[in-house]
Amino acid sequence: GEIFTSIMAGRMLSIYHVDPLVIVPAHVSNDPILRFMPSPHQPALYGPLWLEICALLAGITNQLQLTVLLFKGLGLLTHLLNIALIWLLLDKLFPQHRITGTLLYAWNPLILIELVANGQHEGLVLSLILLTILLHLQQRRWAQVGALILLGLTSSLSFLALVLIPLYAWFLVQSEATSGHTFWEFCWRLGLGIACFLIPLLPLWRGGSTFLAYTSLLDLQHGLYTPLSTISQPVRFIFANFVRLFHLPPTMNPTSSAELSVKTTALLLFGLLYGAQFSHLRRLTGLQATSNGLPLLLKSWQSGMFWALICIVTPFWPWYTIPVLGLVCLLNYNRSTIALLLLSCSLLFTYPLQRVIPPAQSFYIPALTFGIPLIYILIAKSRLIGKDSPS
Repeated sequence: GEIFTSIMAGRMLSIYHVDPLVIVPAHVSNDPILRFMPSPHQPALYGPLWLEICALLAGITNQLQLTVLLFKGLGLLTHLLNIALIWLLLDKLFPQHRITGTLLYAWNPLILIELVANGQHEGLVLSLILLTILLHLQQRRWAQVGALILLGLTSSLSFLALVLIPLYAWFLVQSEATSGHTFWEFCWRLGLGIACFLIPLLPLWRGGSTFLAYTSLLDLQHGLYTPLSTISQPVRFIFANFVRLFHLPPTMNPTSSAELSVKTTALLLFGLLYGAQFSHLRRLTGLQATSNGLPLLLKSWQSGMFWALICIVTPFWPWYTIPVLGLVCLLNYNRSTIALLLLSCSLLFTYPLQRVIPPAQSFYIPALTFGIPLIYILIAKSRLIGKDSPS
């Protein structure tokens, strides 16, 4: 049903000329697409560039069947393009993994369902990320500028890609010979990427209403199927019992306090993990930062996007992981990359479970889907420790 949310957002912009970030689809009560939408009373909080692409596609025809085919055709096209790009990149980075890495992406069941069947736009997000990497491999100044522009546009498609711009700018300045210019070199690259992110937002900007619409994404009450929801539920229980045990005044809201504690802790954890990626990239010097160090950049991108999904993004849906999975297919295989590939399969349990588990108990779903790869990591690590320990 997510594809109909995108179609309706495009129709609201191109046909009804209302803001889908603020006005809920149910406001347009006579539109025939409403009956297919999973959440007609919630605004479409997509990235601005994707909203504009939706408006372009939805404005081509008023026939529902053709519009659905356009969106699904775009999903299929991006999937095929990503297969070709992953093949080309692996041929340059890890030729020995070219076939394996390409097939791990092309035949991934989550990716096939979400891109080919459901037409999610995360395939387009991954396409721009892969084109950025391919452009960077040209190792020219103009190619670096083009890569920053592409990352800015990618972030305008999906806010998750915003974490890539600072990491890439920091990665590039490691090749600068004069350390005194590092700060300014970093700033202009970061500014260019952020500017390209903001430009598509300008036509949709309505001041405070747009800002509040996007910041509402951090609301844990609507954070279905997120790992944070699994943690926040017992924290709410502890806070509620604490209030009752010590007979605190009823004006104290244990639910809000619990959510604030979880949010603050998650943001702090993300800040530490994200900052660690800059520390890893700082080890690069000279030409190593422009050629041999690229796998380390991809690893930092994958880690940054993954931890943003875990600690920040609400609500969480399985298709959000597609850009991360695409980067995983470009890396050497270890415990973490295998765990992420396993996660892409365990996330498929979300769809049948959400039909049998009520929303009030939805925190059980991420406990299962994320618990399976977590158990794998613990088992693999315990075996490694067992091998290293003296007999």
